[in-house]
Amino acid sequence: MTTTIADEQSDGLSRKERERLLHRADILAAGERVFASKGFHLATIEEIAREAEFSVGTIYNFFSGKDALYEEVIRFIVESCHNDFTRLVLPENDPQTAINLLIDLRVQQYEQHQGLFHIVLESLPTGHFNPANVLPEDCRKYHENYFQSLCDIFARGRAQGLFSDEAPLSLALIFEGVINTFVAYWSKKRSGQLSPHLVRDLKRVVFRALGCEERTVSP
Repeated sequence: MTTTIADEQSDGLSRKERERLLHRADILAAGERVFASKGFHLATIEEIAREAEFSVGTIYNFFSGKDALYEEVIRFIVESCHNDFTRLVLPENDPQTAINLLIDLRVQQYEQHQGLFHIVLESLPTGHFNPANVLPEDCRKYHENYFQSLCDIFARGRAQGLFSDEAPLSLALIFEGVINTFVAYWSKKRSGQLSPHLVRDLKRVVFRALGCEERTVSP
């Protein structure tokens, strides 16, 4: 994923600029791995440098310190997740199929970034499962855009009689509540990849909560 995003951003850049972009992406990937395994407080710039196979000075050429690096790792993941949602889910015209695709995407994103999700969820107050609460200020626009798009999907589905007659906002909150609670639980279990059985269970519960359990949903 890192190389792909770096390649997308490198069009029209000089060789030196492309190399710097790739180094930055490597540092972010290493930072995510170290933060995920150690947690924010125990992670160090020195360990991230070793993981990235760069000198400590190189890390500081890109980031002012651990806080700035952590914030940029979060920003990088949020932007990637939002881009995937825009590319894979929004083009789907059928609302139920779009929600089915979104569940698959959320599970995939959870598995890809499971360790860091665990760290982020641990930083939330007890009983609060909304990771948007800990996003950097300039990243909250991505969550707002995502949530508005989700409401739009439910509005179309309700108009077509596919979901229950609740307000689109309520349907979106139900969806997010089920997904976030599910992810929070399994993240704490550190269970690795979710089994197809668990994903089927998640889909069944989500669609039942949305009032459309009568349609068979592919796993």
